[in-house]
Amino acid sequence: MRPHRWLTWNKTLRVWSWNLPAGETCPGQTSWCRTRCYARHNYFTLGLVRKAHQERLSFSKTRSFIPTLVSECQEAKLVRIHSSGDFYSHNYMAAWDEIIHQCPDTTFFCYTRTWRAAEELVDILEYFNKTHSNLFLWLSMDPATQHEQLPSWANRIAYIEMPLWTGYANCLKQTQPGESCRTCGKCFNKFSKKIVFRQH
Repeated sequence: MRPHRWLTWNKTLRVWSWNLPAGETCPGQTSWCRTRCYARHNYFTLGLVRKAHQERLSFSKTRSFIPTLVSECQEAKLVRIHSSGDFYSHNYMAAWDEIIHQCPDTTFFCYTRTWRAAEELVDILEYFNKTHSNLFLWLSMDPATQHEQLPSWANRIAYIEMPLWTGYANCLKQTQPGESCRTCGKCFNKFSKKIVFRQH
């Protein structure tokens, strides 16, 4: 497996991912996120990891971002956008629009709370959801958002630390030994609409 320069291989989940600094790139973060998000603790607090995420944030604002990520994503075939971080600006989301468009044979999936951000960004999420068949866009909810109104177009919802209601699937990576995102596939399956995660 050829190492990528900007995508990161997660050997536990067995997917490639693109990551940014948690918090400063999360316009839809909640009070729950600020204290309990996994990307603010443990491995993610290591100096080298924080430095790498800051480098990626800076790189995402350059002209090289789109062609470089297109090349890496075309080879990766399965990419999680943001194990850490989120869609933070109009220009950044426009860049991802072009990357996803240029990689029709790559499957992308992501979880976002940017649905709670400025209307301009929410409108782009809606566009993503309606336009890119190779993107599985999950709107994330947590105990701090359980009484908030989701956008009317939301069709994939990811819950963390919330009651399990009828029709919700558990994350198999968290509940079944030996499972990974790649072997489970629920988060990039067109039939999956609701999934519940434990705090991690």
